[in-house]
Amino acid sequence: MESHADDTSATVDAVAQDGLAALRAAAPEREWAVLQTTLGELLARLPLFAALSAVIDGLTALLPMVETRDEYDTQLQGLPRQLLSGVMSYGFAPDQLPDQIITDYHTPGAAQFMHAVLELCRATQRERPDAERPALLVSAAGNAIIAAMSESFYSRHPDLFTRVRDNRLDPETGDYTDPDAAKIPILLWMDAEVAALDTAQWLALADRVERAYAGL
Repeated sequence: MESHADDTSATVDAVAQDGLAALRAAAPEREWAVLQTTLGELLARLPLFAALSAVIDGLTALLPMVETRDEYDTQLQGLPRQLLSGVMSYGFAPDQLPDQIITDYHTPGAAQFMHAVLELCRATQRERPDAERPALLVSAAGNAIIAAMSESFYSRHPDLFTRVRDNRLDPETGDYTDPDAAKIPILLWMDAEVAALDTAQWLALADRVERAYAGL
């Protein structure tokens, strides 16, 4: 994905430029430890709403992934969109969050997406200590990217998703019912389309963070 660094670099301070360069360098290498640490450092230097705006677009882009699926519980219909819209409109999330949206889904990536929504909301709760907010926003961004990666891979390999979802620990034997299913996430990580999507998502996020700095 083409970066827009040249458009805004003149208005971004040197520390942020170094962080953005590190983020973009780590994206093609898929160095998630570096990506998450660097993103957290960049977001921590931004005002909360600017940091939020850099992350939230990655989540809203994924809303159709869960909203268009038949399995989506009618009690949850529209709730993620409502939560994200409320955060962007008011700048904070409700004190009580619907933790029940974290459950098993038949849609690849849906569980990770719901986790991302909750993490973003936790980052913007009014009583949340400021020191905790960047890590929660990083978790939201990361889970959204994992959701997109999962949807990409398992939508092409629904049989593998079924095996991963149905794999259970047998209490009598102490073994998983499908031991080989533990290898499937490795196949996901090594998939060429997933790798390209992973890199593209992080580069797009770097662009949004840079625009947030440029807008200060």
